[in-house]
Amino acid sequence: SPRFAADAELRAVMLAPRPDWAALERLAGQGHAPGAARRARALLGDRTVPLDLVDRAVLDAAQARPHWGVPEGPDGPWQPGWGLDVPTCRAWLPDGRWVELQTKPQLWRLLLTLARAGEAGCDKEVLLRAVWSEADYHPLRHDNRLQATVRNLRLALDDDESPKRVLTLADGYRVAGALRRAGDDPRASVTH
Repeated sequence: SPRFAADAELRAVMLAPRPDWAALERLAGQGHAPGAARRARALLGDRTVPLDLVDRAVLDAAQARPHWGVPEGPDGPWQPGWGLDVPTCRAWLPDGRWVELQTKPQLWRLLLTLARAGEAGCDKEVLLRAVWSEADYHPLRHDNRLQATVRNLRLALDDDESPKRVLTLADGYRVAGALRRAGDDPRASVTH
């Protein structure tokens, strides 16, 4: 049955050496497996999920393991979202797919800089410094390169048709949606 399959998948995720945030995101949205969805939402940081003593003990044990913890993300009840696994330079999408960005350092630095800025976003000058380490922004020299990099990031995140994850502002860009960051130290420099 789908309920038992979801419970088994959740157990496998919880026993893995590293969390599979994409699988948890997919499990959290499953209506036909309420127990697995509830536990997955709690592992993704939803503090409003009602948990009994057994659930709390199991989830605390999983989160106490190395590389686990709770991803930083939006406050309040869980909502479908996407996220970044900072130590592995990967992003996960709401449908449970991973986007590998280890071999695309510019895209990763752009995405991580935008994620750390949150809903406020970043202007083009900040992005230019973070992604290419250039100090002086000039629209005629840098806009095309920045726009092409943002387009490539949107393509990688399946966000190209009508962007929902990387939005354009009047003077820059910002991330949108329920974004979670796992293993991120916002004080760390963006190197890769």
